[in-house]
Amino acid sequence: MKPFRLLKASELRQLESRAEQAGAKWSDRWALRADTPLTWSAVDAGESKAASGRHHAIDCGEGLQAAVNLPAEADGILAGMALGQGGQGSDHLVARELSLLCLADHLAELTGLGEWRPSTGGVAAPVRGSGTALLSCRMGDRSLGALLLPLTLLQRMGVVAATSSLAPTATLGPRAAAVLPARLQLSATLNDTSLTIKDLREIAVGDVLMLDHSLEAPLTLRLGGKPAGSAYPGIRGGRLSVELSK
Repeated sequence: MKPFRLLKASELRQLESRAEQAGAKWSDRWALRADTPLTWSAVDAGESKAASGRHHAIDCGEGLQAAVNLPAEADGILAGMALGQGGQGSDHLVARELSLLCLADHLAELTGLGEWRPSTGGVAAPVRGSGTALLSCRMGDRSLGALLLPLTLLQRMGVVAATSSLAPTATLGPRAAAVLPARLQLSATLNDTSLTIKDLREIAVGDVLMLDHSLEAPLTLRLGGKPAGSAYPGIRGGRLSVELSK
């Protein structure tokens, strides 16, 4: 079963920072002439509807894959910049291929992978919980395309911590094995908050209570009422779920 993973805001900001650093070298290498500075923004692709357009698969080597996303309206703009036409765009016959190669070269600069090539394989649309990042490049209000970076590649880059493998299960004796079917109550809880008696007298349906819990902080797992680990919230199969982190 594939893990359910939502990207954290801190991970997305780190990816944006690294994209800007890589973008400076990439822009110089391609001598891109931009009317306005290029900006990079990252979102969880499974949480966004922005990943529209054509997905072109990229084989990054080492068993890793990514994709370049080229919106229909962006064809030629990046190629025009590479051809010295600024942001006017280009209707050159190879404009789309040039845009694809240009963005794929930024992928190589960003990831540090020395080997990449366009792939003929299909690219599945990112789903919620897949941990796929959509890294978009814009010039002002115009999209120049985006990179789809799967969870395995983000882990390879160090943007997302790799999940450690579990130790093998020890062999149990007959008495210990006999209790395995017993069911225990496991709960995932947010941090508590406190209210005054005055607050309790005044709250009503529809009021919002603020909890002392960051959106990026994991939930506390409790077994028999005692802390037993931590996990991040998500949704799987239309139901609330958690991904174990500790």
